[in-house]
Amino acid sequence: MRRISLAVLILSILITGCQNNYIQETDNQFVEDNVDETDREYFEDEMAEGFFREDVGITSLEKHEVYRTGNKLNVDFYFTKEAKRNEISSSKDFVMKLFVLGDMYHLSKGPYSRLLAEGVFWDQVSYRAYMDNTLVLRENFDLHEGGQFSSDYYENTDMELASRMIDEDVTGEFVEDIKKSYWAIRDVYMERSYKGNVLIIKLKGWKKYNDKDISNIKNMIETNLAPVLEKESKEKYMQNIDYLGLVLQLYSWDNKYYEEVYFNGEEKEWLDEDWMNYDFFGRYINN
Repeated sequence: MRRISLAVLILSILITGCQNNYIQETDNQFVEDNVDETDREYFEDEMAEGFFREDVGITSLEKHEVYRTGNKLNVDFYFTKEAKRNEISSSKDFVMKLFVLGDMYHLSKGPYSRLLAEGVFWDQVSYRAYMDNTLVLRENFDLHEGGQFSSDYYENTDMELASRMIDEDVTGEFVEDIKKSYWAIRDVYMERSYKGNVLIIKLKGWKKYNDKDISNIKNMIETNLAPVLEKESKEKYMQNIDYLGLVLQLYSWDNKYYEEVYFNGEEKEWLDEDWMNYDFFGRYINN
């Protein structure tokens, strides 16, 4: 028993010592802008819920809110966790067309067009999508003259959502190779970001991998996964549209400790960039 206990103690010391070399690069939790309820000016439209569910087809919508805080117009959509990808994109399209681009002509029979007709002012728009009351997607728009705008994008990737999962037939071989090579990785999730052009490669297990292991995993993505994804996209669209950014995320249990993004365009490379606000497609078409 003493020999076994001593062996366990030595192993624990070795593991603890090795963990000092593990990379911990990501601890950037998103903080919402919490505005006091008294500072919110709410707008309501009786036809909105029916319009979103029946005309737009957002059947998983639980509720929505439109309100102004200062010069910012906030539009929040609350979905069930079973929300489909096209429902989320449809809600964002509505916000883009009416509140960002001011396209009242095409949406004149839809809800909230009266805000434009009545000259309600805003120079910022914040779109948010929640699932089970957890923020999943947020994009802030700053409106400029001449119909121009700039935006800041955030997506909560800590949740595994069916609406982001991709076909296992495309990535199955890579998943098998990863699990064979790194037995401590228990779960592999492949999720296509709502941003578009980006695939999130989420590897979860109990172990934190060191520099050498991470370098090998990155090499497997470059050689075993990226070419397959590029081929898949080109067969559909004649060009690599879907998978220009490959985001590697490593988790120890549910704590993300590493993230890096690979550009899978013509000039392939690992980037030190905020992938959520990086223009992958713009770089691709301008090369």
